[in-house]
Amino acid sequence: MIDWKKEQKEFHKEFGSLDSWVGWKKRAELAYDEADALRAEINHLKQQLAEAHKSRIEFVEYHRHIEHIVANAEKSYESNY
Repeated sequence: MIDWKKEQKEFHKEFGSLDSWVGWKKRAELAYDEADALRAEINHLKQQLAEAHKSRIEFVEYHRHIEHIVANAEKSYESNY
């Protein structure tokens, strides 16, 4: 967690007025909020990507299963004729 009192003292040494400090503090808080929102969006997109990957794997496995069934059916058909 940020020690705002310490940051405020350091800010006054470098930049001066309390009004400036309050403005910077609000900007920092907004930046933290925006970063949290972006993290949440990134996590949501990662989850969607994982679900899409899982669906793709399931589709590939199903496709291989169907290919196996078709190959066996063709062999059976060829052996009967």
